[in-house]
Amino acid sequence: MKKGWLTRLFAWDGEQLPDVAWRVGKTDQYMMPHVFLPTLLWEQPDRYRELLGPDAMNVVHQWWQHVQRIGGMPSTQRQGSVSVYGTDVGSVAVRIDMPEPHDVPLAHAAIVILHPERRCFVLEKATAAHVRRVRPAQWSWISSEPCAPEPVDVPLAYLAEWCSDGDRFNYGLIEIHAGIPTGIAEKTTVCGPWHEISGADAIALLPSTLRDTPLRPAPVPIPTSVLAEAATLIDAATTAKQRELAIIEAIERYGTMYSEISIRIADVMRELVARHELDEAARIVQTWLSFCHAHRGNRAPETRIAFTWDARVRLRREDDAQERATIARQRVVFRDQMFAGVRADMVGADHPDVSISADELLRELERHSS
Repeated sequence: MKKGWLTRLFAWDGEQLPDVAWRVGKTDQYMMPHVFLPTLLWEQPDRYRELLGPDAMNVVHQWWQHVQRIGGMPSTQRQGSVSVYGTDVGSVAVRIDMPEPHDVPLAHAAIVILHPERRCFVLEKATAAHVRRVRPAQWSWISSEPCAPEPVDVPLAYLAEWCSDGDRFNYGLIEIHAGIPTGIAEKTTVCGPWHEISGADAIALLPSTLRDTPLRPAPVPIPTSVLAEAATLIDAATTAKQRELAIIEAIERYGTMYSEISIRIADVMRELVARHELDEAARIVQTWLSFCHAHRGNRAPETRIAFTWDARVRLRREDDAQERATIARQRVVFRDQMFAGVRADMVGADHPDVSISADELLRELERHSS
């Protein structure tokens, strides 16, 4: 029996595309790479075979329509492209380029490794301020080797990975270019180099089914010697400004974000707030939030701690008591929605600032003002 057009549009071999929970305040341009494509990879991985044929762009357009339908949005034709890559050892991946992202955290592209691992990477738009801070340092965020300072106009993106349990790993800034960026190869057990291949070649390399267990990367603990070196660097600083720069240098130099280092920025914030240097405190807390969000993700304890300090600074800059109460409640609600499900296995998970309430923030402010 011939299938109806709705069945043909939203089904494959009789299996409907997965529904996904719409995230508050997000658009289809967020939901497609950050939610739908990872969900499809974990729940119906063989659907990605549809991208290996000549009709790949029509398939992607159908996926966009599915996402838009879930969000109650009008059907909109989204621009993009699909390319297929392989390695000499038989690995297969697809890159799905997105419409030009106009803001963080929209994505430039999703890169889905199909074989021999199932992994979903996203190249997320980087903030201009973050790029400006990293460029002069000349440190690579993917390895400990200094990156070339030229050309300075090479576009950068945040490299993130979504896992089958809903967790997200953030690997920092990476240069954007066509194909599979080198930094992704460094984060997988798949050896490069990657090169573009035909869909037919990819089909020949894939097993009959992609139902293998998805690979979940394990966090790499910071070496004790490196942590000690970073601590020494920070302890040698004598002023809040010097400590801030020392912490940022330690983060940049060691190529990732570590709770043990970043939480120490709270000491800098405490000192600045006590001296009522709120403009400087506001600048530092935004830098801190940027690092935490980009390199540890929403569920990391230090991201919530940084956001709590952001709320403290905002409260101290407001004189009206009623407006203070509004700010406290709005910021705590936003923190708990945006940064829900804190990682209990990370350093700082039991820190009081992870879950401090709006009322506690206001009482703390009263004690500070008296």
